[in-house]
Amino acid sequence: MNKLVLAALASLLIAVVVPSALAASPGVTPANGNDVVLADGSVYQLNDDGSYSWIPNVATANAMGLDWSSLQSVDVLPGPVGARFPAVVTLANALATKTPVATTSTAAVAKANGNDFVLPDGNVYQQNDDGSYSWIPDVATANAMGLNWNNLQQVVTLDGPLGPPFPHA
Repeated sequence: MNKLVLAALASLLIAVVVPSALAASPGVTPANGNDVVLADGSVYQLNDDGSYSWIPNVATANAMGLDWSSLQSVDVLPGPVGARFPAVVTLANALATKTPVATTSTAAVAKANGNDFVLPDGNVYQQNDDGSYSWIPDVATANAMGLNWNNLQQVVTLDGPLGPPFPHA
C-alpha cells in the first residue's frame, strides 16, 4: 500500500507542483534509479561509492527526475549515509537537516479531515474548522494522519490565516 500511496503522490506532484524550470536548474544531481524510501517517508539515493544521500524534499526529488513509482521500500538503509543533496527550494518551515531519531513511543497524530491543499512549492496544508490552515510537515505525518493523496486540492495561495503546524509523526 505504501507504494500505491507514493505512486499516487508522485503522479500528482510531478504533474502539478514542480515547475519544469527546476528540472533544468544547474547543480541538480540527476536521479540514477537507485532510490529507496524508509518507513518514515525519507527518500535516499544510492551513490556510486555505496553511500546513500538523503533527498530533502519533493521539489528536489522532482528536479532530480526521481521516478516515484520505482522507489524500493526498506526498513534500514543498506549502506552508510553520505552527504545530503542540496534542496532546490528552501521552505520556510521545513526541516533543514535529517537526523535519525530512535523512538519507542508514538505521538498522537491528528486525523485528516479531507480539506487538504497543496501549494506550488509542494507544501501540504489541512484547513481547520476555524478557517486557518496547518502545515503537514512530511509524508510520514500525512500518512499517519490518513491523508488521501488523491484528493489534494491544488491552489496557488491559501485563502485564510496559518494555524499551528502539525507535529512530525
